[in-house]
Formats: sequence, C-alpha cells, structure tokens
Amino acid sequence: MEPLSIRLDLPVREMQDLRERALRSGWEKDWLAVIRPTWEDFSFTYPEGGESNAEAFERARKALETLRNRHLRETIVVATHGNLLVLLLRVVDPTRGFDFWQTLTLPDIYRWDLATDGTFGYQRLWVPS
Repeated sequence: MEPLSIRLDLPVREMQDLRERALRSGWEKDWLAVIRPTWEDFSFTYPEGGESNAEAFERARKALETLRNRHLRETIVVATHGNLLVLLLRVVDPTRGFDFWQTLTLPDIYRWDLATDGTFGYQRLWVPS
C-alpha cells in the first residue's frame, strides 16, 4: 500500500479489524490441513487461541460497513490478507470458500462497489500472466 499512497499522496490508515485471521499460535508445516477445517465448519476454532471463520467474517463485515459509512461516494483502497479477503467476498457471494481461497494469487486485486443502499458488488481486476 505504501507505494500507492506515495504515488497518490494519500495517507495509509491501519484498520485493525482488517487484520488476517489468527488460526492458532505457532508455525504450520501443513497449512492446508490446518485451514481446511475452518472452512468446513465456520464455528471451528483451534484451542491454541485461534479465531473462527464466523468470528473473522463478522469482524470484517463490520469493518466494511464502517468504511462504507465513512466514505460514502468516495473511492478508497483497502488491503488485507487472502483468508480475510475471501471472507469479505462472502458478504456478497456466500458460495466463496476454501476452493475459491485456493485459487487466489499473490497479489490478488478486486474492485468493490459499495452502494449507498447497502448492496455490494465485486469484480476481479488482477489476472496473472
């Protein structure tokens, strides 16, 4: 985000509620085996202090609502991590889940249209070469 903010001469503001979801403490050798259960059961949490998809979804949904209310009729840029991005996409498309998460690229860029009537739409802008 920093290069874009410098280019546009705009500030970067961190919003804690758009942080990545914490699965559990420690390093994961088999990341897919650890994340898959969280998509199969949205209320699933690891006992080591993790956050469920349901909890992260609600946190992200509220953050999106706050941003929409603060920036009515404005264009903003939001950055987050892949897991939270897919959870945010579920606001408008509940079919998005583990399989879709696996198709994300780094980076991945989506355009969101947040209408004042409460409706959302999105379109993928990044197409890897």
